[in-house]
Amino acid sequence: MTYKQRILTVLFSVMFSVQYTYSQNSWALNQYNEALTIHKKALKLHNLYNEKSSEYHLSCESLGESKTINNLYEKAKNKYKNAYQQESYENHPNESLLKNCKINIESVTLNFENRMKLYNDLTQFCERSENMNRNSITKIERSAKEQFDLGVRYYNGEGVLKDEDEAFYWFKKSAEQGYADAQFNLGKCYNYGEGTLKDHKEAFYWFKKSAEQEKIDALTVTGICYFYGIGTEKNDKQAFYWFKKSAEQGVLNGQYHLGLLYYNGKGTLKDDKEAFYWFNKSADQDNANSQYNLGLLYYNGEGTLKNDKEAFYWFNKSAEQGNADAQYNLGKCYYNGNGTLKDHTEALFWFKKSAEQENVEASSIIGLFYFYGVGTLKDDKEAFYWFKKSAEQGNADAQYNLGKCYYNGEGTLKNVIEAKKWIKLAFENNSSEAEKFWNDNELWKD
Repeated sequence: MTYKQRILTVLFSVMFSVQYTYSQNSWALNQYNEALTIHKKALKLHNLYNEKSSEYHLSCESLGESKTINNLYEKAKNKYKNAYQQESYENHPNESLLKNCKINIESVTLNFENRMKLYNDLTQFCERSENMNRNSITKIERSAKEQFDLGVRYYNGEGVLKDEDEAFYWFKKSAEQGYADAQFNLGKCYNYGEGTLKDHKEAFYWFKKSAEQEKIDALTVTGICYFYGIGTEKNDKQAFYWFKKSAEQGVLNGQYHLGLLYYNGKGTLKDDKEAFYWFNKSADQDNANSQYNLGLLYYNGEGTLKNDKEAFYWFNKSAEQGNADAQYNLGKCYYNGNGTLKDHTEALFWFKKSAEQENVEASSIIGLFYFYGVGTLKDDKEAFYWFKKSAEQGNADAQYNLGKCYYNGEGTLKNVIEAKKWIKLAFENNSSEAEKFWNDNELWKD
């Protein structure tokens, strides 16, 4: 029988007298009644212990409670024995009392023996565990991998209380011994300020240390640090080097960034065919950013033959994953009928999806849809709302259209001062239409 099975064993049915009997020997009767009270308390605790036993899972924390129950059983047994002996000396002993003492002595002895067996087994188990823990700590001090594993346990709260400070300590111990996984995790601790102060330079140092040992995640992150200048100076050639290593090992984000570098000619010569190749590799594995860029290459015929149907297909795949730029371009495909049938209602749907992610061009176009009733009912107030949203984010076309709304009182109250303000902003942002409107209506006049 296993330890857990012993703990879960149902308590033996214990039958004992609960009657306070008469005796000429008051001391014997008192001993019996005290034993009975203690016995009942032991049984109550014993039952509660058994109900909780599945929660303990042989936890050494239950030793103290187990010992208390054992002590109560032993104390009850001794008092029953004292009562039995004293009553036996009487000339006319109370047979009922003697009988109850005898029954209860047998009962408590059975429970006590079973509990002591469990207690001794559990004690031995805990002693072994303690010895194993001491040996494990000694071993951990010597083993970089086990230091890393302990750090992971503290980081995730696995078998111990979650403690980022302890996780950082063990990751650092392991990383300093050259363990690549620990170096990467230590970099993350510095990057996010977990268990230590944020320090992007230290983060980059450890990411690169890990990458130099071909840790796949670290290859990509080191490339990102160089690409965006995080914790180190921006360096496109170094970014290209690390992204290429990452991409060749199948990392989607590495393939995406490598495609970007080839497309923009950063860190390497511009090569649209290579850009297409790497975007395609990543897009096939559902990387939304690569799917969007692959759609652009098909749309523009860069690195491959122009193909509106393929462009629509990849914009749609990316848009469904929430890429705002893809949602905007998918809206244009539906509006113009590129790679699909024209559908202004669908176009408006995807422009809205993009605008909800703060795409200012999409917001401006939605304003036009409502203003002219394209794909929806004409609604000047909605048009005004979307023009204003886009204009406040700096879109020149929206600023011009918002100014006209104020000028003509469309979707809002007529307000020449506001009209002049927005139309002037628009032509200062190089809107030729706004400049013409400004001059034709002599808005420059006070």
